Amino acid sequence: MAEYLRESPLTMSDKIRRLMFDNIGNRNRANYYANKATGLLDLTGATLGEDAGRMVGKGAANKSLLGVGKGLGLLALGTMDPTQGKIANVAKAGIKKGKDALSNLAPKNFVRGKPEGLLDADLVNLQDYVGASIVPMPWDATQRGQRITKISDIDVDAVGSGGPRFMDDAENVKQGVVGASNKGIANRVVDRVKDARIYNLNNKGTGQVILSTNTMGDLAEGFSMTPSITSQQILGQGSKANRKLFEDELKKIATNTAGLKEKTFGKQALQNLPPLTDEDFLALIQGKIKLKSGTGAEISPGDFRKAFYKRMPTKKYEKMFGYQFDDLAGANLDDVAGLLGKGDIGNRMALINPTDTIKVVPNLDPLTQAVYDSAFTGKRLGTLDIGAQPIEKLMPDVFNRVNKGFNLQFPKKTPSELRSTSIGSIEKQGEPENYSQIITQELIDNLYGGLLD
Repeated sequence: MAEYLRESPLTMSDKIRRLMFDNIGNRNRANYYANKATGLLDLTGATLGEDAGRMVGKGAANKSLLGVGKGLGLLALGTMDPTQGKIANVAKAGIKKGKDALSNLAPKNFVRGKPEGLLDADLVNLQDYVGASIVPMPWDATQRGQRITKISDIDVDAVGSGGPRFMDDAENVKQGVVGASNKGIANRVVDRVKDARIYNLNNKGTGQVILSTNTMGDLAEGFSMTPSITSQQILGQGSKANRKLFEDELKKIATNTAGLKEKTFGKQALQNLPPLTDEDFLALIQGKIKLKSGTGAEISPGDFRKAFYKRMPTKKYEKMFGYQFDDLAGANLDDVAGLLGKGDIGNRMALINPTDTIKVVPNLDPLTQAVYDSAFTGKRLGTLDIGAQPIEKLMPDVFNRVNKGFNLQFPKKTPSELRSTSIGSIEKQGEPENYSQIITQELIDNLYGGLLD
């Protein structure tokens, strides 16, 4: 930080102006400079980095960025000594304009409380971990610990239970756990870390392994419990005729449309669904019972929740039941993770040192116990200091190798389709060279250096 303070106010102001106005689409640079500015000035409580980072995320328009740009630009204006904090009010005014513009741009109609028991995330500088390996873990973007009481003016009552802030929970930190899943997947995470460590040491690394959240795609929050619970509560308040229509159509959807395999579950996997307001419907969501398909095969609770939640963006249902899907999703998504795109990694990171024994333990977390029976251990690090990055930037060697292979195998796929296929493969690969990236000085120079050009 001291090195940054030595820059002249004019130089800093110029960088910020270029960042915000000439290259307005680059949210990674925006996150970087916002974090720098936060450390540079005492803004008398203004969370400049957090606010700016959120507003320049996915979906923000230039109008909202303008307020952030004004705040940051004036912050570094050469007319005053920026180390004294005398223009804090001006900077905060600029931030407020940006927040107001963003709020007007995409208003969300939901009410939820503040999260409880969560620690603030420290910033992680990868320069401190040269020689370590990064291993991504697929993670949904749901919020944690916030009670939702209204969605689109409809009364609901549910607490967010998923998302990357599992790592921030004070009790989970105390217990030394950084993630939860079913026992099979938890064991797989442990095995991947162990293999990545061996590969790292064989390639002159430090033996450290960094587990990082890898943001899943749109509607991935459907696997979590709370989005389906709030969906059921909304639909349950509709008219009897509308509920019956929804139920009948849900039962009749094709198995493939539900994201399931017809060979295993038949042509209409959900045909035996109970009524929406029945206790058994909630029990299916909570995983207390499993739905049997027409073939007799049981559908896992997670797959059922995804199939159910996937129907909620349907415009016809929004009109029938009086809700907006954007409100439903907004209430259930994390403020920061919810702005990230598929394959953005680094939002939350955990460290496994060479002397640490990563292991699977019973999941004692009350918010996720009903969904996941197991947890895995590690040391919570925090969030990447430049904000979550696309996987191809943070893991270029791995991504390029895997993506090139799929490009040869599927030459007719679009770049977007190849990227999605590559991300899915990296998350499932068994060979560490295809899922773990060793952090080199060259990688850091490319990643951080590109932000300073």
